[in-house]
Amino acid sequence: MRETRNKNYIKYKKYYDEYYEIEQREEYESNKDALNEEYKKLPGFFRKRIDQLKAADPEFWRSESYEIFVYSEAMKIVKALKTVNAIKESMKKRFEEQQRLVNLSEAHSGHSIICANEFAIKYLVSEASA
Repeated sequence: MRETRNKNYIKYKKYYDEYYEIEQREEYESNKDALNEEYKKLPGFFRKRIDQLKAADPEFWRSESYEIFVYSEAMKIVKALKTVNAIKESMKKRFEEQQRLVNLSEAHSGHSIICANEFAIKYLVSEASA
């Protein structure tokens, strides 16, 4: 009985994984032009990072939209807050307050807002040392 359940699970999981893969690829392909436009708007610091990630990982397409979203939001933070110290102070606030200060997207997860802030700081540090 257990062996039959395991075979059914494996068969179902394989079907699900294949379906999910197709669905993800179709979504990526339908958003590809918009992603390319957003990519072009990013400063060289972020475009270089995306190019490196693409070169290192043939599966990068799976996370490309997330990366571009985070970097675009990082640039909103840079433009609104302008300094590393201001960003660090903003990070101490609740998301709603950060959103009010910077006009951030409501699509953020806890992870993406942290990443956006950290990349905003990295961008400012790189610009200062350039």
